[in-house]
Amino acid sequence: KLGVLHIGTSPDFNRHHNIPVNLSQALEALWRGKSKSVDVGRITYFNRENQKEISYFGSSVNVGLGPFIAGKANSRYRKYLGDFLGTLCATLSSLTRFKGVDLQVAIDGRKVEYQRLINLTVGKDPYLASGMRIFNRVEPNDGRLFIFSVEKRPYFSLLANLPRLYVGNFLNFKGAAIRYGRKVEIFCPDARALVEFDGDAQGMTPLEVDCLPRALEVIS
Repeated sequence: KLGVLHIGTSPDFNRHHNIPVNLSQALEALWRGKSKSVDVGRITYFNRENQKEISYFGSSVNVGLGPFIAGKANSRYRKYLGDFLGTLCATLSSLTRFKGVDLQVAIDGRKVEYQRLINLTVGKDPYLASGMRIFNRVEPNDGRLFIFSVEKRPYFSLLANLPRLYVGNFLNFKGAAIRYGRKVEIFCPDARALVEFDGDAQGMTPLEVDCLPRALEVIS
């Protein structure tokens, strides 16, 4: 069983599974010991030494803009500006320079071609980072993943629609789409794209993501 005492920045995992962030309340939850079975994401990717690795995640995987935002936010922005403002500034700064990425994706074997994506998110958790969220039809223990894509659009269009990420209705943005599946394979035809999962840039494509149903008991 997994118990969580949160001392980091964005408590996305806690929000998703209703785990208290307050330390006293979290300790009380551990003492009560009530638990539930939840899914775990598994990712197979290539590390910076070009070796294949397998890791696990509780929230989401990002290819595209996500690794750049995480790198900036974790290195300096959050240190000086805090969680919310630090992540927001890292997002705005990264958007001005990112040109988009082309991806070839297979969702449960069905091939999808993406061109000039800002970001592709594969996940279980509707909370993306520091208050950002995307409503979807995935449940914590249904064995499924959501695949959320955002196409490259004019900068000011993206900027004007950024608040939608904080109220959860970014799917109303013209360049956004969502799909569902249990296994996702991602390949970048032009070059190896950076990969981030659970808040840290960890490696590169090609990668494979799948869901391990009810693989973990979480105390909440």
